[in-house]
Amino acid sequence: MLLLRRTSTSTSVNVVHDEERLIHKPDLVIDIITVGSMTRPQYQEAQQQTFGSHPSVRHFFRLNEYNDTEIDCHRNLTTEQVHAIRYRCSKGRKKYNTLQYFNRLFASPQYLEKKGNVAGWLCAQKRPIDGLYSIFRDYYAQQSLPDYLFLLDDDTYVQMPAVLDYLQQYDGAHVFAGCLSRVRWMNFSFPYGGWGTFFSHKTLELWRHRLYCQNTKTDFEEFACRRLQENQIGELHLFQDGMSLLELMYRYSADQPYLNFDQWNDVGFCLHSDTALAYFINFYRIAEHAATVPGGGHPRGPIMYYEEDRLLGYNGSVRFAGQQLYGSRKQKKECLHKNDTLCTHSSHLCHYITPQHMIDLFHEQQQL
Repeated sequence: MLLLRRTSTSTSVNVVHDEERLIHKPDLVIDIITVGSMTRPQYQEAQQQTFGSHPSVRHFFRLNEYNDTEIDCHRNLTTEQVHAIRYRCSKGRKKYNTLQYFNRLFASPQYLEKKGNVAGWLCAQKRPIDGLYSIFRDYYAQQSLPDYLFLLDDDTYVQMPAVLDYLQQYDGAHVFAGCLSRVRWMNFSFPYGGWGTFFSHKTLELWRHRLYCQNTKTDFEEFACRRLQENQIGELHLFQDGMSLLELMYRYSADQPYLNFDQWNDVGFCLHSDTALAYFINFYRIAEHAATVPGGGHPRGPIMYYEEDRLLGYNGSVRFAGQQLYGSRKQKKECLHKNDTLCTHSSHLCHYITPQHMIDLFHEQQQL
């Protein structure tokens, strides 16, 4: 089976049409994608048994190595090849304005030393993109889009009542990062680690909107087609008229296989999954500008305004890549919940959580 699907027992959620939901405003309809590995299925099982059992959850999709487009990557990629890819990615890409900066965010030797299974880690960088594309293709072509789509790691924990209460406040094209990372040396932000990325209904519509650049009809289409011509990460040659941005991102990810890195073109694939997602969200305006939301945008306000600032930190949860400034710990909020000890029943979002702690938290929250 390509994807494991779970349908909520709440039939009222499943039968109400999108336009009726806007009128009657019942609970949000949520779909969840969790990105894991077949080496530790107990993590996704614990997620599904705990917050995945919430009545608002319509579908729970579990991704692992068998969902990868590059299906043999996890079997055949060696540690030596990973380091060779890292070295190749460390070289400048001056032809592409933005890609050369993103290379600085790619894995350093010190970063790779901390990874136990570097080949498995690298192969997994394409998995969220592969999964998003396949779910849109196989499910959302026939079904209505959810109010929110959650994209999580398999060791992410979500306190559903609190998170749903928070998301219920917003009605627009927004993408929330459970922990938003801002890069000091360039105007860029991305979802940090495994605190989750949360896509609203309107952003999902933009992800799948087909672009016909010879006949643009909306501001979104016109801007996306202009941006495409800038070719900032080498994506232009993959675009075909009638393609969506989601398909373009998928084609970009799949175009240069890791196992054939010695035959890569001058682009390759030197992006973390979070960076790839953030590029298309920020640079192609998948979401409204962060400053349109109270508390959104750069903490330093208008003096740091830039157009490619589209991601929102959940409840203002932000960290800064690089040197930490005074008071930045206050800004981290949910970003601080990064192990079993620091993740309590009052936490909304947590990362690096064990299956047993997920179960313990779930039972504790039910008793409150």
